[in-house]
Amino acid sequence: MQIALVAFGSLSPGIRCMIIAAFWFSIGSAFTKLAGARLPFMEVVWVRAAFGLVFTLWLLHRAGIRSPGNRRGLLLARGLFGFSAMAMSFYGYMRLPLGEATVLFFLNPVFVAVLAAVFLGERLNRDSVLCVLAGLGGALLIAKPPFLFGHGQALDVLGTLAALGGAFMAGCTYILVRKLGATEQPLTQVLYLSGVAFCCSGVPAAATWIWPSSREWLLLLGIGLATQAAQVFMTKGYSLEPAGRASAATYFQIPLAAVWSGLIFGDLPDVWSMLGTLLIVAATMVLGHTRKKSRSEHAEPGFQKS
Repeated sequence: MQIALVAFGSLSPGIRCMIIAAFWFSIGSAFTKLAGARLPFMEVVWVRAAFGLVFTLWLLHRAGIRSPGNRRGLLLARGLFGFSAMAMSFYGYMRLPLGEATVLFFLNPVFVAVLAAVFLGERLNRDSVLCVLAGLGGALLIAKPPFLFGHGQALDVLGTLAALGGAFMAGCTYILVRKLGATEQPLTQVLYLSGVAFCCSGVPAAATWIWPSSREWLLLLGIGLATQAAQVFMTKGYSLEPAGRASAATYFQIPLAAVWSGLIFGDLPDVWSMLGTLLIVAATMVLGHTRKKSRSEHAEPGFQKS
């Protein structure tokens, strides 16, 4: 335990923030799957957003931050993409085994790498392209589409598409977080996410509302606490680290999801899912390493400080 703490302390502040965020995201996803056994997913999204909105406003008040932000267009876009990622990932967690849903959502570093090359001017070299392809191959092994594996083995189609869509939307969100960088407070960015999610999920949540039981209220509270903490640490981590390296650090969430999936839900991955998980983890780790090396050799205008 002491060795682990020393190793953790030796990491950069941004990477430490991303690992802490991954832990809280794994807790939030487990609670989401438990709550989603009976409650509609948009109801879960709305309650999580409502909690996040109130808690973020309180934190902003305590910090003495009164400004609604300087780059409001980008902040609003960050909120919209973040809401889309949240809604899709919640739906995926409810329809898929927790471990597989987490791994598919974990493809977001692959999308970050491609999007960062297009919008932030980061270099996408041959090794990075191979990592992207390996990550997508890992997703195929986990999803097990019938045209490759035959019938009776594939994951739920809608859940799989939702998890992949959530990963792409999360990739877009992280690019916007990096674009905003140090110009906006992390709490201000989280405020826009919670506010947009609260407004966008309100009507569909009301249309399908089921009154939660006492246990479900506790789960919803846990989702709010865990994901709020994760959002704050994630936003801080992306403001301190380049997008590719920061996103690769979130692989810590995968073994945690596997633990919760086995202990809580009794879902054990098959051989293909384990192989796909290894491919995605390896791809994101190598991706982070190659992008770090690339930054030491080439100037990347997307990450220059103003």
